[in-house]
Amino acid sequence: MKTAATGTAPGRRIGARVSLVAVALIALALVLHAPTLGRGFNYDDFIHQYLLRYAMQWPDAGPWRLYDFSFWTATSAAQQAGGLAPWWVSPDFKTSFFRPVTSLSLLLDYRLYGGWAPGYHVTSLALFGVLLLLAFLLYCELGAPSRAALWALAFFALSGNHVLPVGWIANRNELLSSLFVVAMMLNVSRYGRLGGMHRLVSGVACFLLACLSKESGLIGLPLVGLYLWILKSPVSGESRRGRFLRVARSRTLWTFVVCAGAYMAVYLAFGHGATSANYATPWRRTGVYLGRLAALFPLASGSLFFGLSTDLVFTRPQLYGPVLGLAAALFALLLGVLWLWLRRTPLAWFAAGWVAAALFPMAGVTLSDRLLMSASLGSALLLGLLVDRTGSVREILGGLRSRWPALLFVALNLVVAVLAGWVRSHMFFGMAAADRAASANAEIVRADAAAGPVIALNSPSTLLALTMRPTWAVTHDDPKTAIYFLAMARLGETCVRESDDTLVVTCDAPFLLAHRYERVFRASEAPPPPGTVFVTPAFTATVLATEGLGIKSVRFTFRKGLEAYRFLAWQRGVYRRVSPPPVGRILRLPAPEPTVPWVP
Repeated sequence: MKTAATGTAPGRRIGARVSLVAVALIALALVLHAPTLGRGFNYDDFIHQYLLRYAMQWPDAGPWRLYDFSFWTATSAAQQAGGLAPWWVSPDFKTSFFRPVTSLSLLLDYRLYGGWAPGYHVTSLALFGVLLLLAFLLYCELGAPSRAALWALAFFALSGNHVLPVGWIANRNELLSSLFVVAMMLNVSRYGRLGGMHRLVSGVACFLLACLSKESGLIGLPLVGLYLWILKSPVSGESRRGRFLRVARSRTLWTFVVCAGAYMAVYLAFGHGATSANYATPWRRTGVYLGRLAALFPLASGSLFFGLSTDLVFTRPQLYGPVLGLAAALFALLLGVLWLWLRRTPLAWFAAGWVAAALFPMAGVTLSDRLLMSASLGSALLLGLLVDRTGSVREILGGLRSRWPALLFVALNLVVAVLAGWVRSHMFFGMAAADRAASANAEIVRADAAAGPVIALNSPSTLLALTMRPTWAVTHDDPKTAIYFLAMARLGETCVRESDDTLVVTCDAPFLLAHRYERVFRASEAPPPPGTVFVTPAFTATVLATEGLGIKSVRFTFRKGLEAYRFLAWQRGVYRRVSPPPVGRILRLPAPEPTVPWVP
């Protein structure tokens, strides 16, 4: 059977030369990501290592729930460990993600490699290689011409958006989910073409594995629907009504609908999900979700097709307006080019649908390039079809006036993408290394029977503050030292000691909770009203004054006199021990310098 999309047979035999080029592209991609072997553990990796090394004896812990961050606020053992969940966490806060496949893959790495970080990176590189191979096989299976499939593989393999899914161990959930979605579609297409119940069963199994790797694996369901609607038409000229009835009655679609429903029922029945100011869902914060969705499509398209990193907005929120404006203009150009060149290509419509399906779940979270791996599977296929549509490399170079879209996207998504990937890698892992060193080199003496908790008065990095407790514990093999942050963002503070055990902290603008990482622990964006009391094992915090969306002043009443605690302040690039001020005196701390210029 020939497809109307490309004039080539789905599932055709792949020639030796094409296979050799594909293998070379996969090898090149792995070589480009090989430096991750020396990146070590970063940020959330230390949380996972802490749980795997020290917390498995806790009653509510389990190796399958490494991404259940509500665990740190919902169990007494975790609260007594101190330091991951901040003191201002909402009673109804929840970020409980159910990702047992990814969690168990990290457990397996831990059993194999212990604390040897390069071993974990070897696993991620191997998974990336498998994903690239399956992606190329899927492109060919769906009927893409050999040249288009190779271009698509090149665009996907060399994308700079894969730096963190491949190189950051904790971001492996994105890698695994994308891998299983591709494997699912490969089985579904072969089932549609060749039959065989084992292929359908394999497809369903891959779909569930994708969901259990990361919640966004649910995009497998709309992808099956898109495949049946666009690519699985048994006759030419099928009416829309006939197509609708065929898809609606499809045993394949209903099999996936039932499995998706069962997964969601179990997910919700066990209390998983997110209730946080940083997360929005269509059914809980409809307006916020739709607003993010409207901005998401141009921003993400700018990253997927033009090399315009969304992390510019992530690290510099003040650039949101200019970047969104540029992305919107590029998005309009993209739509015009694709309509002009590919509107009569069904496979291109399927690829565009893949991009859209992958982006919808992302509107609920803070956008970052590290979340675009699944979407880039569709965008790479679109680009491959576009370049193939315009001819060979020689033809493209020989007819620049008529074939400029192909040259533009080749330049942006191969040359610029590789350079952008290097920049992303340098920035993220440089930032992570600086924060890791700051945590490990803090002036903290290992805990003993007489040592009190550590109180960090300020922070040069919100990411450092989020992960300093497990970072210190893992790097020094010291699970006993509890570390509490009075603030996470880079705020100036005035500390006044009212009594032997009381400290009043007043924050400079933009105040506590203004930063998105501080708000992630709040169920709503509104700050707790004055008089609200929060209790931790080390102190009780009472909100004294708020302004706008932030907390301006807090009274901390400690369980013992302040001399029983070890206070830290970020000074001259190091966390140094400081003494609390005498009663009635003031300690002024200016806004700390960041560990690196672009740290959030």
